[in-house]
Amino acid sequence: MDQVDVTWGRALKIWWSFCWRWSVLFFLVLFPLEAILMFFMFRNMPHQGQKFDPQQSMRMPSGMMIAWPVLMAVIIALQAQGMRWMLRKARWSDFRLAVVPREQ
Repeated sequence: MDQVDVTWGRALKIWWSFCWRWSVLFFLVLFPLEAILMFFMFRNMPHQGQKFDPQQSMRMPSGMMIAWPVLMAVIIALQAQGMRWMLRKARWSDFRLAVVPREQ
């Protein structure tokens, strides 16, 4: 297998290939999850004319403490899947990426 230099153009092709795949996964999975999270956050906020309740206002930060690690784990999993998708399917005009074992 011949090796080629990683030029700026090739690096941008690889980056773009990953970014558009990650964007597709983001809009299919993470965007709906964030919309649901925002729905629950706004539902728990006090409305006009309601009395401010400190206990109710503390529910949102406690919920975010649970949601934040879950969302980070989902983002990492989606990025890893986007990278797998790119490494398996991407074919550029003058090169392709291959994952090969390290020679020892």
